[in-house]
Amino acid sequence: MGNSKKSENMSEDGVWSKADKVLGFFGFGAGGCCLAIISIGLIPTFLSGILFILFAFAIGFRKMFLIYLFLFILIMAKYIYLSGFQIGNPNLDVRELLFVGFVFAFYGFSVRYIDLANAVEAIYPGQGESSLSGDPNAAGLAGQYPNPTVIGGRWYFIPIAILVGLALLLVIPLEIQNVRGDITSRRATRLILIVLGIFICWFVSVNIIKFVARWQMSSEQADVSIRSSIANELWRDQKRLEAYRYKRKQKR
Repeated sequence: MGNSKKSENMSEDGVWSKADKVLGFFGFGAGGCCLAIISIGLIPTFLSGILFILFAFAIGFRKMFLIYLFLFILIMAKYIYLSGFQIGNPNLDVRELLFVGFVFAFYGFSVRYIDLANAVEAIYPGQGESSLSGDPNAAGLAGQYPNPTVIGGRWYFIPIAILVGLALLLVIPLEIQNVRGDITSRRATRLILIVLGIFICWFVSVNIIKFVARWQMSSEQADVSIRSSIANELWRDQKRLEAYRYKRKQKR
């Protein structure tokens, strides 16, 4: 009995050491990319301080909207505040390529860190909500997901997306002749065409996939899907009611 309990604790410690290593890798990777972005992009000092604060809060509180705000301020500072939104020579230098690469790496590290940190807190026993709620299925979930991975199960989407982006840039010319005159510049027309094309492909693909997935649902899966849709519509009102009930329960 004592040996089995000791081995169980050792297995949990091993799982947590692996999770800590993976989270540390993503955290240090995101921090290094943040430093590289600011140094390569020649971001001013006061904006660099704001970006560092946003990054620290995003990693500390695990909030994705802070990462999006970080990227928005970075793009505004790099291409509008510093350059005055002027498109110069279309030939990219090494600094610009490195800047874009580190931005993509920063986004990947940050998103993976936040998602994995939330998953570890929710799934693994002894930490977060699993231990507080006393969920008996927590140990089963930890055994089902014993090893948090670095790149995730769908890592192949990353090179596919890069190759598709390169193909679009090679197929669509840099300067496109406008049909209705010079309402927009030729390079702006190219940007508008690429953005609209990607949006239309995404919108059509998502709706087709959702339509096919609904037809292949079982009765139990359809029940979960309907409940999820109802919860998404009513969660704000339900959250207020639950918060009120929790406060009254605490006062008692």
